[in-house]
Formats: sequence, C-alpha cells, structure tokens
Amino acid sequence: MAKKLTKIFQILFMSCIFIHSGIINAHGQSEKKYLGEQTTLKSSLLGENIKLIIYVPENYHSSKKEYPVLYLLDGDFFINQAAAAVQFLSSCPYIRQNLIPEFIVIGIVSNDRNRDFTPTHMPVYEDFKFPTSGGGKIFHNFLKKELMPFIEKEYRTKPHRVLAGWSLGGLFTIHTYLNHPDDFSAYLAISPSLWWDNQIAVKQTESLIASHKLPDKKLTVTLGSLERGDMQNSVEYSFLPLMTNASRKNIQFRYVEIQNEGHNTSPFLGLYEGLKSLYYNWTFTQDILNDSSDKADTYSLNLAKEYGYAGNDAAESYNFLMNLAVLQGKYDESLKIAEYLTKKNPKSSYALFNLGIMYYRIKDLESAITCFKKAIQTEEVNSNPKQNRMEMYKQVLHDVEEEAKKRGKK
Repeated sequence: MAKKLTKIFQILFMSCIFIHSGIINAHGQSEKKYLGEQTTLKSSLLGENIKLIIYVPENYHSSKKEYPVLYLLDGDFFINQAAAAVQFLSSCPYIRQNLIPEFIVIGIVSNDRNRDFTPTHMPVYEDFKFPTSGGGKIFHNFLKKELMPFIEKEYRTKPHRVLAGWSLGGLFTIHTYLNHPDDFSAYLAISPSLWWDNQIAVKQTESLIASHKLPDKKLTVTLGSLERGDMQNSVEYSFLPLMTNASRKNIQFRYVEIQNEGHNTSPFLGLYEGLKSLYYNWTFTQDILNDSSDKADTYSLNLAKEYGYAGNDAAESYNFLMNLAVLQGKYDESLKIAEYLTKKNPKSSYALFNLGIMYYRIKDLESAITCFKKAIQTEEVNSNPKQNRMEMYKQVLHDVEEEAKKRGKK
C-alpha cells in the first residue's frame, strides 16, 4: 500500500503519525514533537493560557519578506500536516508550479474545543454531552483582539489571513465566515459539524442568501465521501445546495469531496486539497493581457490586493504577478507581462530592465542585452537619472555580455 502513495502523501502521512505517536522523554512520558516553535499567549478574555505552535517558511529568518498567515484550529493535531502541505505546495523544488503562497502557520491549541468552537449552548446531542458548549463568541474575540494583534506584532505578516478548522473547528470556521467575514481573507472548513443545534449555521446561510448578504469571501468546504448520518445530511444535502446556487452569483464558494475517506480520516487530505482549492486563481493567465488595458489593470490590482502584495499601484501589481509567474515556472507568461509593461511604460528604464531579465530567464541572451542597453539609454536621458539604477543596469549588462562571449566560444 505504501508503494502506491505519492511522495507528498508519504511526507504528510509520516507527519500525521509523528504528531500522534510522540517521543518518550527521559521521565518515561510521551512528548509530542511539532514542526514549529511553541509559545504561550495569556488570554484575559478566556482567562487562561493558550498554547501556540508556529511554523514559519524556511527562508523567514534570512529574508525581510512578509507572509500571509494561516490560522489553524486544533493546532496540536494539524500543525505537522499543515506545515508539510504548505511547504510542498508553496516551495517544493521538485514541482514547477507553486500552487499556493508561502504561509506562516499558527497552530492554535484550544483547552476546550467543545466550548471554544461552538456558537451556541447545546448540552446534549443524542448520546454525546457538551456541558461547556457555547463559548464561540468569546473565542472569536480572543482571535481578533488578542491573538491576531500578537502575531502581527511579533511576525512579518501580510494583510492576508486564512482560517481553517475540522469538525467543530469547521463549524467555527463557517460561523466566522457568516458573522465576521472581514476578519479573514479566506476560509477552509474541513468536514464541518453543521448538524450543530438543529443546523443553525445552515439556517443562517439560507437567511443571508435570501437577503443578498452572503459574504463575498473565499470559502472552501471539504467532506469525506464515506461520511454519513447528520454530517452528510447537514453538509451535502443542506449546506451544499444553498452555496452551489449562491456561487452562481459571484460567491467564491468551492466544495471538495475527499474520495474513500470518512470523518476521522478525511482531515488529512481535506487540508491539502482545500488549500489548493482556495488558491485556484493563484496564477496569471496571459490571455488577460490580450484584452483592454483597463481590464488587465483591474485584474492585476485586484489579484495582488487580495493576496496583500500591492495597494493601488498597477506597476507594483504587475511586478507581483510577473514574479509569481516566475515562481510557477511560467516563463512565457512572465515574459508576456514584461512585454506588456514596456509597451505601457515605454519611458520606464525599469520596465525595460525587467524585460531583459525575463529574456535572460528563457536563455535569449541577445534580446536580454538589447533590453539592458535600452534601459541604460532610457535612464540616461531622464531629467534626474538614478545612479544606483544605472550602476545595477551596467553591471548586469556586463555580466550577461561576458556570459554570451563564453557561450559563443563553446
């Protein structure tokens, strides 16, 4: 069976085993090991300490980059899986496409998930008892007023946040999406317990759709194909039809069925597939450049703004998209963006320089050298030429010309 697993699922599977098996310490006690540093945040709202497990991208400490943040409920269960999935999907050197952004992952360890993840008090449900349920409002205030300010102060973050949770955590995720949509940029609910309190979240969804107030935020819901009973009824037969119809009206909803998995085994793949689903537009298709410039500008600005990479500057937005295409190995698309920018800004030496870089990436050294020379000439005739740019252009031109000479001799 193990031979049939792909490389990524082997990595994630081992992460899942690792988090549950633990390691025996010197005192004979089981000690869990996590992919990330651990800290504790004292919450005055909850009246207790909350354990956090924080994973940062590999190059975090050697760069000055800012990163979006994935807030992960049930962090003690999920952090190793999430860290492995994020690392593989965002920066694995063996795949050409980076399918999602690099993330800082915040694993939140609740002291009482039945209390913190439930929006209403429901002490008994069939044979299960939930005496502490109904603390979702306080836990939400903890996230918004204590945890997120702490993370944004201590870490280099972009204004792009994702909330993800499984089961009751998925219920909390959808409740937050419905009631506080602006707190996060996107939501991932894995096998959410929408049966809770006579499907209260489903009823609220129906009401918001009827009043045309359903949030315009990304929401992906996953469910195992083997899940049955109230879980299947509340998600597949109640919530899904509502959201499917709503998504035809520009609601950013996606549903992912995890084949051959039940409730307790689907979170492993639900997290991985759900992240991919959320970032379906983490790319830039060159056909947008074939349309009017206004449409291309609007598209690039909106996409860059969605991911926290630009404000209102179209040039910065295009640079973000050009670099994104490079990260995804889409050099033809990055070249198209660079060509578009030079046509749009013919007096920009930096646009010409970037075009030269894109030609260099596809090994067209002759075109690259031509662009670098034009960039130097364009900067020289500026009323106030920037010397640091001129030096950079000339140094790059020199290096590429030397490389071209060596290639010519071979």
